[in-house]
Amino acid sequence: MLKEHYLMEDWPQMLDEVENIMNTSINALHMAENAEFSSKREVMLKLERSLDTLRILNRKKIDRENNQVNEYLRRHMF
Repeated sequence: MLKEHYLMEDWPQMLDEVENIMNTSINALHMAENAEFSSKREVMLKLERSLDTLRILNRKKIDRENNQVNEYLRRHMF
């Protein structure tokens, strides 16, 4: 599933970001259990940063695939 959306060369970074999302989500659950919301902003920023990084990595894969298709078409057009 993940290999369909990210380049192999980006897997270490992608896995780090997925791990950050999981850990941050667990922290958010602990906050909810304890009704402790003082670090809500920090949790939201961590989630947003990780999701933005994943979005950028996904865009990198999409752009590379599009470039490969365009290159193929350019080479085989005539």
